[in-house]
Formats: sequence, structure tokens, C-alpha cells
Amino acid sequence: LSPDNTLLVTAHRSGLLRLWSVDSGKVVKLWKGQHKGPIVKVQFSTCGKIICSSGADSSLRIWDYVHSTCMCALREFSGPALVLAFHPDIKRTEVYAAGADNTIYCWNYAEKRLLRQMRGHLSQITAITFLGGETGSEFLASASRDKVLIVWRLADASQHKVIPMFEELEGIACLKNSNNPDVLNVVVSCATGALKLVDCKTSKLTTLTEDTSQEFRQLLHCKRTEQLAVITVEQNILLFKATDECVAANKLECTKQLIGFNDEILDICFWGENDRFLAVASNSKNIKIYDTEANMNCKIASGHNDTVMTLSSAAGTNLLLSAGKDLSICLWRVNPNTFTLNCVARNNSSHTSTIGCLAFGCNTAAFFASVSQDGSLKVWNLKKNKDAPHSFNLKYSALSHNKEVNSVSFAP
Repeated sequence: LSPDNTLLVTAHRSGLLRLWSVDSGKVVKLWKGQHKGPIVKVQFSTCGKIICSSGADSSLRIWDYVHSTCMCALREFSGPALVLAFHPDIKRTEVYAAGADNTIYCWNYAEKRLLRQMRGHLSQITAITFLGGETGSEFLASASRDKVLIVWRLADASQHKVIPMFEELEGIACLKNSNNPDVLNVVVSCATGALKLVDCKTSKLTTLTEDTSQEFRQLLHCKRTEQLAVITVEQNILLFKATDECVAANKLECTKQLIGFNDEILDICFWGENDRFLAVASNSKNIKIYDTEANMNCKIASGHNDTVMTLSSAAGTNLLLSAGKDLSICLWRVNPNTFTLNCVARNNSSHTSTIGCLAFGCNTAAFFASVSQDGSLKVWNLKKNKDAPHSFNLKYSALSHNKEVNSVSFAP
């Protein structure tokens, strides 16, 4: 997207670049990228009038789409460049790219000249961001999978500060503090599912949010809405509120979860009063819960350590059972008013092999059955206690078949 959100550029396998008008949805310009091989990255300049494309042929091309000309081709690096950025100061005609040799390159594209090379990382650089305000940014922070964050001084391409993170970094974003512009804070996304705040002056680390069931792959920052978007390895998008108050309280609130992709759908189940919610097991250790009365708004339930294979709900209640390859059975309860999910009971050693199916009794939540690939059938009592809201204990157990059991059901 262009900085003013009016134009969109797309790169295609055919080698073509298309410039679209966001308002009309129509193609404004169409031209050939001239790269040998596919285009892997495109980026608008800060002024929005120039586009840079990175190809698999280890070259960058600068396009002046207003005049339909290629300003230059930059080839003095080991590509392709998976990270691409223009300097935020419009007056500085600089473009930055992170190559396959773990080095950050900087060119003056107006003069077609390589200005500097920044070497220091030992693994792939996943993201870069500029520090110090909208203009006059004299520092650059880079994140890498070598578990190190480096702050660079752009004037002499030297390492201003090296901050060990002890985790692989997949994204980085600069948070501008409106109350104190001199504060150099960045948020990094870790592959393990954590968002951390880093003070680039003191090297202080603060964990803002952590969910080990999610593996983060990319981090985006919208300054206008003060939001962070994290893309997970399962192609889900998590939106976090990142205002000055949230950052000061060292806590980010997840405001929305967007499901980008579902793999194999292994089981689905309606649950809640009037079957309001839809639970989906999709070849993942996380369960996706959709609210059918709120535009299919989704929450991701994390509690299992391996793929969830089966789901079951008790009619007219807010209770849901889940089980799968981690041999555990989880009982979930949803609060329909706040759309919050809680795991209220759990059994970790119910079967000796993958649990293939669960079933509540007909029109009751007092008992349920489970079957497994170990050939066994188990019946459980579900109780409400004073100490714990819910618990279940084994009532019957039998070796029902010689091979795996895939389905179970109660007679009315």
C-alpha cells in the first residue's frame, strides 16, 4: 500500500507489476518488472511516488511510475532481498535492503550509488525499523534469527548497541512515545509467541504478551490506529492495541483475531445457548471458536500440546469437550457476554493413544464417553464441586475393539 492508502502495487509470477486504485479497484498502470525470475518484495517510497522491487536475480529496481520509467537497477549485493525499506525522511533518497549474506545494504537511488554496508548478524535478518521520529532518523534497528537485536548508527554504519534477546526474532516495530519523543522503544515479535518491549538506550527488556501456543512470523505496525498486527505460522492475524497507556502498563490487549487459513477440518461442533458458537478443529493444537451472532468473530483457544482431533458439546450449555493426539481431554466453558474462554477441567492420562472421538450423553452434561486408537472405550462422570467448578472422573473402561476406534455415540 502507498503511504496515503490510495494505491496498491502487486507483483505477479508472470513478472508483471500492477498498480491499482484502492477506491475504484481498477488497474492504473501495468508494466514488466524486468527481473530475471520472480519478484519477491515490493515497497513504496516515503513520498509515495517511487516503487522499489526486489527480484530473485539479486537486483533491486527503482520505478518512477508517474513517468513510467525505471530510474536504476542496483546489483551490488547478494539477494534476494526479503527485507526492503525507504528512509522515512523524504529528502534522503535512500533505500535499504537485507541480503542473503546477512548484511544490510544502503543505496542512494538518485545517485545510483552504494552508500554503506552493515555487517554484524550471523543469521537471516527478518525486519528493520528506523528510530528517532518521522524525519532525521539517524538510527536503525535490525532483528534477526541469530537472537540478537542491533541498533546501527547510520552516519558511519557502526553498531551503536547490540542487545542479546535469547530468542529468534521475526519482526520489529518502532513505537513513538507522544509524551517523550526521545524514548527509543521498539517492539519485537519472537518466534516462540512473545511480544517484547526493548528500550534501545538501556537495553531493558519487558514482556508485553506471551502465548507459547502461537508461533509468530511477522509484525506490522499501524501508527494511525496505534495497533500491532502479528501473523502466526498458521496464518492467523492477531491485532493488539498498542497505545502509550498499554505500553506503559506493560500489557497489550488482543482486540481481534482473524483466521487467515484453515488446514484440514477434522471436526466441527455447535455449542452454547441457541447454538450460538461454532468450534472448529483444523489440524492444529489450537481450537478456533466463532461467534455466529457477531459477524463470525473468532477466538483461538490454546490448551492442547498436539493436534485436536475431536469436539463435543452438551445441548443447551456453554460446555465443550476437546481431545486429540496429546492424549488429554479438556473441558471448556465460554462466557457469552464477554466471549471469553476458560479451560475448567482437564485429564492428561486418559488413554494411551490418540483420542479419536468424544460424545456427551443425549440431552445431558452429566457424563460423556471417549474412544481411542488404543481400542478402548471409557465413560466419564462430569460433576460440579464446591472446590472446583467442574471435574470428571472415570466411571467405566473397556477394551472394546482390537484396532483403533474412530466414533462413539449414546443411544437416546
